[in-house]
Amino acid sequence: MHLINYISVLLLMVSSSCTQTKLIKTEPPEWTKTAAIYEIMPKQFTPQHNLKGITQELARLRNQYVSAISILPIFTTLDINNAYNPGDPYACSEFLTIDPALGTDHDFKTLIDSAHHFNIKVLLEFNLTYTTPNHPWRKEYPEFYKSSQAKNDTAFNQDYIRFNLEHKTLQKKLIHILEHWMKDFPLDGFVLMNADQFPESFLNLLGSKINSKKFYLVSGSNTPEFVERGYFDSYFNYDLYHLFIKMIDNNCTSQDFKSVMEINEKATFKNASILFNQNALLNNKDGTETQRFYGFYKLCSVLSILTGGIPMIMNGQEEPMFDRINPYSNQAIVFNKFFSRDFFRSLFIHRVDNPAIQSIQDNLPVIISDATHVLAFERKHGEASIVVMANLTNQVQSFTLKNDYIQRLEFFTRALTNFEKNKSYTLNPYQYIVLTNIK
Repeated sequence: MHLINYISVLLLMVSSSCTQTKLIKTEPPEWTKTAAIYEIMPKQFTPQHNLKGITQELARLRNQYVSAISILPIFTTLDINNAYNPGDPYACSEFLTIDPALGTDHDFKTLIDSAHHFNIKVLLEFNLTYTTPNHPWRKEYPEFYKSSQAKNDTAFNQDYIRFNLEHKTLQKKLIHILEHWMKDFPLDGFVLMNADQFPESFLNLLGSKINSKKFYLVSGSNTPEFVERGYFDSYFNYDLYHLFIKMIDNNCTSQDFKSVMEINEKATFKNASILFNQNALLNNKDGTETQRFYGFYKLCSVLSILTGGIPMIMNGQEEPMFDRINPYSNQAIVFNKFFSRDFFRSLFIHRVDNPAIQSIQDNLPVIISDATHVLAFERKHGEASIVVMANLTNQVQSFTLKNDYIQRLEFFTRALTNFEKNKSYTLNPYQYIVLTNIK
């Protein structure tokens, strides 16, 4: 009887282990340690409104030390004025072919090959949680959607276009779509928006079919737990963005930032989240960085790039962007001022040169001041160091430091400066100072 019980338990354990996904990946790809990602809305990026236009901009982007581009869906959307998700660049009417208005398969392969020539990685973005109402699956496979009811009373029912991601056949078809793009194009990764809506069964399928050591898989949602469990390499860190929103009303404190930093400290792979103060979704929803963070948008970028993670900026941010991108308009971004080009370029170059701000395991930020409204921290790796002091409010703030920083270079002016511990200093509204010891 004991032997029978033992065999039953053993079979149960074997059966249980077989249902678990064996994830191959152990850490994010090596290139992400110094990565700077540039997100592109392809239809509005250049006057050509197509993939060839992006290819022509690659040399300029590489000159800014951009090392990866993340391209919004290049599939057909067709019904820009539909009643469910009008103008949504992620609302696709199919997933397997390139929108003819953007170009051909050859154009996309040329773009990827050219990017690789400039040592730029290429990521393709998807939203696998909904479609436009005219997607052929809406008629062919109504069971793929959460509802077949187009309206609730007089309101358009959003579940009419949302996928039922628990459906096993749908899951397989979505994985087939991703495998198609991996097989036919030499892409370096995917960004999957709304990944927080993925059920466990679909995450397991992703882990077994898409996850690999070389391919970079990003959750476009704030899902650090999915990175911990090995389904994704990185995730969009909206926690930091929400702190920037708090800064608008002077409600943000250094303790708020410490809370965000602690999430990074507890992670298995440090500095894996993607940080930003602007992306395509936020541009569409909240406006540009200059509209949201008027007077301190550069401070937000400094913190996004230096706090700890992988920085991402959006196409046009180096201009910077004063008007949000209008999906209803053919007006392309006009690159003729570049007020912020050298600002981003210098920070991205320093990310390559200074291991203190790279995405590695042992250079987490350490708070170096007890001030409530001044965020001051240092990141170190060996002898390399970066120090950031930032006023989080629109009022003058005083602070002291816990350490001496003597004969340090002020990053943007290159002036040698001294900051002594326990000595009182002041910062003007939203002023920031960055110190480095890398010449």
